[in-house]
Amino acid sequence: MLDIKKLYRASILILCITIFTTNCIYLQLTEVNVQLLGAARQVSGSSYYIDTNINDVLIDCGIFYPEDQSIDYDLDKSNTDEKNTKLDIDVATIDAIILTHAHLDHLGKVPLAYKKGFRGKIYSTNQTFKIAEIMFENMILKSSNLGKEKFIKSANSDKHHSHPNCKWKNKIKEPRTVTANRKALPYDGICKICIGLETRDIMDMFVVLGYNKPKELFEGFTVELFDARHIPGSSSILITMDVNGSEHIVYFSGDVGSGINGLLTGYPNKPREVDYIFMESTYGNHSRKKEDKSFDAFYNQVQEDLYNKQRIWIPAFTLDRTQRVLNQLRYGIQIGEIDNLPAVFALSTTAKKINTLYDQYFDFRPSTLNESYSMSPKYFEYLDVKPSITITPSYIDDLDFFHPFVKSVITDKRASIYLVGYQDPRSIGGSLKNDDRVKLGARFIKVNAKISKFSSFSGHLDGQGVIDYLSDMKINESIFLTHGEYQGMLELKERIEALDKNCIIPDYKWKLHIK
Repeated sequence: MLDIKKLYRASILILCITIFTTNCIYLQLTEVNVQLLGAARQVSGSSYYIDTNINDVLIDCGIFYPEDQSIDYDLDKSNTDEKNTKLDIDVATIDAIILTHAHLDHLGKVPLAYKKGFRGKIYSTNQTFKIAEIMFENMILKSSNLGKEKFIKSANSDKHHSHPNCKWKNKIKEPRTVTANRKALPYDGICKICIGLETRDIMDMFVVLGYNKPKELFEGFTVELFDARHIPGSSSILITMDVNGSEHIVYFSGDVGSGINGLLTGYPNKPREVDYIFMESTYGNHSRKKEDKSFDAFYNQVQEDLYNKQRIWIPAFTLDRTQRVLNQLRYGIQIGEIDNLPAVFALSTTAKKINTLYDQYFDFRPSTLNESYSMSPKYFEYLDVKPSITITPSYIDDLDFFHPFVKSVITDKRASIYLVGYQDPRSIGGSLKNDDRVKLGARFIKVNAKISKFSSFSGHLDGQGVIDYLSDMKINESIFLTHGEYQGMLELKERIEALDKNCIIPDYKWKLHIK
């Protein structure tokens, strides 16, 4: 006689096995697409969309900077502000964002992603987490100030404004307000999207990862961070995926440091073997040693200008570029290449926060540094101490009440302007790269100041650096060049192919299909 109880138990067992097996199959990675959503044949807007049958991941979520629109290399030439206020995918479906580092062209769209519904986890190193908080706070603050009157503190109230030669001393008696009437900055559109956000909303989503500690984000998908030596906390990202029972390794270099910038020395860390690598190529056709022979030219120029009692203006990014300039000034004195430094002014509230963070890792500040944060128009008007060095944010010229300072420098035959890296084409620095006159407000101003360019401050590998980086890696499939100018990519591609490695220059929205 058939045992009903045994039959029932067997049926339940079979059902459980079926459900378990079905779920295992369902949880298995069967298809992966890696889509390029930024930094395609251009330097900014880094973002890679990893679309799988289980979960979706973004590698970086960065803003775009203006490109040279006169060159046609199949670039996405839609308006920069428009690109910075839209996303190409439904971020509400994204489960995780993994950040390489805290530069805006790699994380500047994260607030926008949150605004558009992203509620997953954000993975980064601890240093990236700390710097990101400063950058997001700055963006959200700008969003609340756009088009509004700003309170301007009296220069007399700043304890640092005490240099005996400062002509502005006691010139201002009362605080005042000004209305910022300026050209649009590349991140203005993003800042408008940030209206109503709180920094904490975003920072609570972060999960901190350490270097060289693999973490499985979901079934068959493991992430590992490598020290890229670009800025503090910068990472290259190794993704290992088990797709249909086969292992596939995809590597995102992020921005890779040269190891010679004076702060993060030493060679970047990397894996021995990968299948695919998305490789940055920012300086793919450059050789910094040929251009300015490392920092020797910088020391010589500073020494000469200070000896001649000139004032030096350095427009520079507040994150890492300002700190590198300060470090090289300090180091130049230490090794005897610079006799002495007069007043050094670093003018940015964001730079103050980043400098404080950098204090945890580096001894980089010159003893003569005056970190001044009053944004008084009169402060800049009377900032003519000679000799002196003034470091400002790159976009200072876009604010009308800074025009007296900018005009006084660019028209001064005894002044020097140092361009120490990328300059937005819409900024004064961008104009100074090629023109002998610049537009300031509604007027064109003839440039009398001496212009000097230094590429050694870049935190990127040059062309030979990329070749060296790739040459001792086993790359089973392909190298994809991203985050670079197209002409430089073409030249670098030829050099890479000479190493018998397959190299591709993908365009915008190109996909790598893995199955």
